[in-house]
Amino acid sequence: PVYYDTFPHSSGLMIGAGLAAAAYNRRLAPPHYGARPRALIGFGALAGLGVLLAVLGADGTFTYRGGILLASALTGLALVVAARPGPVRRLLSRKPLRYLGTRSYSLYLWHWPIICLTRPGIDVRFSGTPLLVFRVALIAMAGEASYKLVEQPFRTGRAQAALHALNGAGRRAAVGSVGLCGAVALVVLAAANPPALPAALAEGSTPAARLVLKAAPTTLLLPPDAHTGTATRTSP
Repeated sequence: PVYYDTFPHSSGLMIGAGLAAAAYNRRLAPPHYGARPRALIGFGALAGLGVLLAVLGADGTFTYRGGILLASALTGLALVVAARPGPVRRLLSRKPLRYLGTRSYSLYLWHWPIICLTRPGIDVRFSGTPLLVFRVALIAMAGEASYKLVEQPFRTGRAQAALHALNGAGRRAAVGSVGLCGAVALVVLAAANPPALPAALAEGSTPAARLVLKAAPTTLLLPPDAHTGTATRTSP
C-alpha cells in the first residue's frame, strides 16, 4: 500500500527538519506568545492528534490527501508549545510519557517485525485480545532491550570506548562473532520450512478475485499478422 511509501510521510520529515533548524538557529525561533494562548494552541494540537488517531486509516482517502500532513503539522505545533514552560510541557513531562518518549524509536522499529512474525493462524494459534496482549508484551520487551543494550551504550559513548579499547585480535574476534551470528541466521532462515499457503490465497484473496480467476479466458486473440492479415489464437 502507498502508506508504506516515503512520500506520504515526507511532510513529517520536513517539519521535523525545520523545527531542528529553528532550535539550532534562534533567528528562526517562533515568536513568543502569552502563556494562555500557547496552552490553548498546544492542547488544541494534542486534541486534534487524538481525533486523527481515531479517524485516519491506512486505506482512507483523506489520509493521503491532507491527513498525514495535518497530523505532522499538529505534532510540530505541540512540540513548539512544549518547548517553553507551561501546562503542555508539564503534561508531556510526566514520567509515563517521558518513558514512552525515550523508547519511542525502539518501539517503532520493533513493532512491525513482531506483528509480521505473530500472524494468527499461521505463526501463533490464538488471536483477538490474547494476541494483542502478547504482541504488546513482546514489543515492550524488545524496545526496552534495544534501548538499554544498543541505544544508550552508543549515545553515552560506552560502546565506542569499548570498541577503541580492543586490540587487533579483539576486534577481529568481535567482527568474526558478528559474522558467525549472521551466517547462522541465514542458514536457519534458508532451512526453515515456509508455512503452507492458505487455500484463500491459493484461489484468490476475495470472492471477487476467485470469480475473475475462474472467468479468465483460456485463449488469447493476437493482433492480425502484418503480412497475412489474419488473426491467430494462442493459449496463455
